[in-house]
Order: sequence, then structure tokens, then C-alpha cells
Amino acid sequence: MLRLETRKLNFPTVKYNTQTFNQSGWSLRDSETFYHSPAKDLKYYLITTRIDMFSATSYVREFENQVKKRLSMTTVTRLNPVETTAYSPDNQASNIEGKLRDAKSKGAELVLLIIPSKDRVIYRSYKELADRKYGLQAICLTIKRDNLPKTLDQPSTNAMTKYMTNIAMKVNIKKGGVNSIVDGFSLKETLILGADVVHPGSAALESCPSIASVVGSIDPSVTRYLGSMRLQQNDKDDHEVS
Repeated sequence: MLRLETRKLNFPTVKYNTQTFNQSGWSLRDSETFYHSPAKDLKYYLITTRIDMFSATSYVREFENQVKKRLSMTTVTRLNPVETTAYSPDNQASNIEGKLRDAKSKGAELVLLIIPSKDRVIYRSYKELADRKYGLQAICLTIKRDNLPKTLDQPSTNAMTKYMTNIAMKVNIKKGGVNSIVDGFSLKETLILGADVVHPGSAALESCPSIASVVGSIDPSVTRYLGSMRLQQNDKDDHEVS
């Protein structure tokens, strides 16, 4: 029998800049920045759907404020104006693709899509085109959320800050920054593995497969992971193993 020496580590402390957390729930202070944000400026392209101009402007303004403050950026440049008529649900794929093509030609580093509420069809088309066809970093914002007010100008500072801080975290990662590190013990010469399996829900298409993923990191701060994806044969038949 093969025997391997093991050692159980204490639950690590997660550090966001000067703040530390020993649990998953956290709320950064209003002036807090992330652990490491190398980018000093951001050029992003905006795509909006059929939402009222006031809500769109409020979200765009708060997005720019939080990204600039949290990432300590000098400038956040929007490459096109706020246009609530920039997207037509009647022909969503071609409209989104046209905007992404324009974003690519203008040198956008990030594309921001704002939609009124959750929409799987819009999101799927948007992410597939941005990621696979045009090679653009993409983020989607949803206005109608249970934990947010109708507009960001209404009083709900805590909910708004948490939401936009989460979005700023995504921007920081996409720009090569580090949001947090594991503090309290050294991870040198240590391999960290993470694994998960996602099964299709009852509303999924019949041919939708389960997704199994494994990532690994030897980064001392456990912030950089390498991963790969392969499509396996769809075989759900039982096989007898002798």
C-alpha cells in the first residue's frame, strides 16, 4: 500500500490590500483598493439595450467611479456615448456583433453590456462573440436585481458599493491585476488544485453535457491558475467493469 505524508493546513486568511478576511463574506471600505492593480487607464466600449437613459447614465457613471477608485486608475475612457437605442432585441446577434466589431476597430480593452434584466440568450451571444470571435474582454451588467434599487441614485449605498466593487474586481483581473492574496503561511513549492462538476439543470437542452473542471496553481499567492478544456465523448451508457 502506498503511504504519503500529509499535513492539514489551517483555513487561510484572505487579504485585500490592508484588510484581511477569514470567511467568504466581506465588505470593503469605501476607500479601499485591491491588492495589486497594474493598469493606470482603461478604454472601454459601451453597449446598452432598451433601458431608460437615466438608469443607463447612472450605471455608467457609477461603473466608471468605482473602477477608477478601486483600481487607482488615472483615467477611464468611454469610447462611445451612452446610447439606449444601440441595440434591438428583434435582431440581437447581428446588433451585438456589429457593436463588438466597432469596439475592436476602436481599440477597446473592455466591452461593457448593460441589459434591463437577466437574459440567457443575449448573454450567450454576447460572450461567445466577444470571447471566441473578436477576442475582447467582456462584462455584462444587469439593472434589475433584487438587492439593488431601481437606479443607483436612490439610497442604497451598501448594496450599490458591493455590486460595483464586484464588477471592479472583474475588471482588475481582466487587466492583469490581483484582487487578493492568501496570507498567513507560505505556499512555496506547493501545488494548489481546485475541482468542480456542473450538471445541466432541468431547463437545459437535452444534449447539454455536464462540465468537469480542474485548475492548478503553484503561485505563492494563489492568484494565478492555468486551465484547459476538452470536449469528451457524450456517452451515458453504463459499462460493465470486470
